[in-house]
Amino acid sequence: MPVPTYDKTEINTTGKRRIYESEDGETWNLIPGTVGMTEPEEEVETQQRTNDSTTGYVHDIMLGMVNPGSATFSYMYQRSVYAYLQAIKLEASDAELRATAERWWKFERNDGSASVFKGYLVKNGGSDEGHGDEPSEIECEIACTTVATFTAGDGTPDPIDEESSGV
Repeated sequence: MPVPTYDKTEINTTGKRRIYESEDGETWNLIPGTVGMTEPEEEVETQQRTNDSTTGYVHDIMLGMVNPGSATFSYMYQRSVYAYLQAIKLEASDAELRATAERWWKFERNDGSASVFKGYLVKNGGSDEGHGDEPSEIECEIACTTVATFTAGDGTPDPIDEESSGV
């Protein structure tokens, strides 16, 4: 799938976070115009395993499976970016392309830290009709299939590079 192309003058650079997607987890494509993101909220399920041998009037709790949760992000509408993300989302509905629909995602913060995980793009909100000249914010959701791996940054704020940043 081609890397999105866009006119950098249309990007709303209101934040310093960047979101990338990748088919292989090595070559990353910037999603330009990002204005917000919510990290995956993993949750470890628990089971109450209390029985007659339980002592101390406290329930026994057993840890279960990890639910990797979902992540969200929003971007300022650009036709090429919308079409690119829509193509990724629609791969999941085609039996022959379903295997490529699961992508790597990287949410990078201003201090260089990042969360990397795999998942399916399940929402690319809105449509590319009727936006006209007014910028519109598009909401996206990723159903995570792995627990996010967090890499700490060095803590040094990264100034926005207008030439390479979509944020």
